Amino acid sequence: MTYDEITAAFQKGRADAELLLHETVEDILNDHWCDRIKLDKIRCAYAAAKVGEAARAAEMRSNAEV
Repeated sequence: MTYDEITAAFQKGRADAELLLHETVEDILNDHWCDRIKLDKIRCAYAAAKVGEAARAAEMRSNAEV
């Protein structure tokens, strides 16, 4: 799972977006990276989700104004 895929899932409001995020975090935790790198990757995953949520909210506001 890439961060772009997480962003897209949240932006489109996919039903499995949360599951994708949690599976990605689980995969990161189970990987061989050191803790600091794992933390950075997890932060990026959650940031990607927030970007997707924000884009969806902006799109919904834009559609409501039209």
